[in-house]
Amino acid sequence: MNMINSFFPVRLGDINRDRLREHFLQLDASDRHLRFGASQNDAAVIAYVEQLDFARDEVYAVSDDVLRILGVIHIAVLGDEAELGLSVLPCVRGQGVGNALFARAVMHLQNRGVHDVMVRCLYQNAAMMHLAHKFGMTIENDGADREAHLLLPAATSGSYMLEWLQDQHASYVGRLQHGTRVGQSLLAALPIFGMRS
Repeated sequence: MNMINSFFPVRLGDINRDRLREHFLQLDASDRHLRFGASQNDAAVIAYVEQLDFARDEVYAVSDDVLRILGVIHIAVLGDEAELGLSVLPCVRGQGVGNALFARAVMHLQNRGVHDVMVRCLYQNAAMMHLAHKFGMTIENDGADREAHLLLPAATSGSYMLEWLQDQHASYVGRLQHGTRVGQSLLAALPIFGMRS
């Protein structure tokens, strides 16, 4: 699988709601339980996607070369605090998708003056705990739940510039990927001339 934008998460908007729904519906019962903190049937997953407010929150994703969302991070901001929710499809776990999404979310929040990033997850969510440790988050235990916090430094000219560069690259890759997909669809629809049976 050619994941040309693996390390450049792209910001999603309302037009991507169908792709987000497909992503979450690909998660099995165990993965949904870890992502949402409780069991979620298809109807609950669809309702979650429908209530996402892209004007208030940010959603970044990494997609493959056929625009299937491989990983997504939802950034919910309330004042100078934010909560992150992350999911990655099993077929690409351990390849850096979650790390790239988490890093992109942290940079986004730092550059917008958010001071405290929080992740809530179940104790058995080893992948999320690994990311929390990797990013230096402090982890509090609360029974079956874990709550991890990361205090962010103030934004700098360097962090603004890095985010701008990453956004430009992600936008370019997204346009290239979309153009390739459209081109492939058009070619598939064209009749083949000059062929004889």
